[in-house]
Amino acid sequence: MAHPLIATTRPTEDDDWVVNSNDALRFHFFDPTNLSPASAKTILHNSPPFAPVFTYPLFGLKEKIYGYKDLTMDLYFSQAALSTYLQIRYSAQRPSIAQPTLQSAEPPTKRTRRTSDATAETPEEILRQYVTIDSTDNVMDFLVQAKKADAQFAPHGNQVFSYQLDGTDDPSVSYVVYKANFATPGFADYHRRLRCFVLFYIEGASYIEEDPRWDVYTIYRKTIDEDADTATYALVGFTTTYRFYHYPDQERPRISQFLILPPYAGQGHGRTLYQMLYQQWLADPVVYDVSVEDPSDLFSDLRDKCDLRYLLAQRVADGLQAPFSSDFIKKICRRWKLSQRQASRCLEMLLLRQLDPKDAQATRRYRLQVKKRLYQQNQDVLSTMEHEERVQKLHETFTLVDEDYRDMLDAL
Repeated sequence: MAHPLIATTRPTEDDDWVVNSNDALRFHFFDPTNLSPASAKTILHNSPPFAPVFTYPLFGLKEKIYGYKDLTMDLYFSQAALSTYLQIRYSAQRPSIAQPTLQSAEPPTKRTRRTSDATAETPEEILRQYVTIDSTDNVMDFLVQAKKADAQFAPHGNQVFSYQLDGTDDPSVSYVVYKANFATPGFADYHRRLRCFVLFYIEGASYIEEDPRWDVYTIYRKTIDEDADTATYALVGFTTTYRFYHYPDQERPRISQFLILPPYAGQGHGRTLYQMLYQQWLADPVVYDVSVEDPSDLFSDLRDKCDLRYLLAQRVADGLQAPFSSDFIKKICRRWKLSQRQASRCLEMLLLRQLDPKDAQATRRYRLQVKKRLYQQNQDVLSTMEHEERVQKLHETFTLVDEDYRDMLDAL
């Protein structure tokens, strides 16, 4: 379905012709494998919607779409092969004053990002620049194609892990993790469908290049039909990791994008995926250490909980006292393949966890240990301040860090 161009003149923010792109855009996952003539009309309608968190990479920093009333944009994804159907509806479209030339589009990278709301493109044209959408406009043709694609789908790469959720006793349902890269047959095409989700759920995310040092781990819900001797899959989430070189013969894997899709959030998949990655790298002699690229607050919390639980299980906290030296921190880094910052933070939290609040000397040593790291971490900024201001800022920062530590320990 073609749509007229959006008007180039901009109405006011409270105009009836303005919609919030986060509200207008909705995603749906559906299972096409049981498609029949009777179910064709309802299979999309009955798939529950979930909303994006961010749409500014597509529709500008204000996340507004101008020129439509009651605009809805429904993106339907088949649960395995990610066959994609777009349905756009609106009750009215504001007449254009001019017929502007369409802007050229580039895929979202760190260098190209839509930073203003000025656009001469329709919502459909914008979505098609960033999302791989099947070209058919006939919904029945699309569903038939999606059924075939999902029925034939097998995850790309090699299975590296499988698990079941706590509290589930259905042996026909499990979760599997596959590892692939851009040399894996067929994966580059699949990744072009998969990658769009990072724009909507990871702030500041961009598409990764097809570099052979990228590895992508995908999680699927696997359902076995013993009668038919078949298995069907549903995408749960994925993470991208990059293998940096470390002299002379090791690698430093870095977690870049990490996403559990909203229908599966809060079920423990993120924790399981991170623990699987960490254990895999911990056992690999080629891996020097593990790091994370610009983690969100939610991912930082997940990582902290996992690392703290593991270090506690390994009795790293036994006999831990402040102050601990830089050599001790380096030893922990090498033994458990943690970055220096992560190792220091975990040790500080473990120290706080066993701290007796009535022990003034131990409390002081803990406080000085944290402040020492904060000063070293922010030395360039703090060194420009007068002594009194520097002391005050350092204490304020310590107070915030200490509160975060206590919240994290309470969550454990």
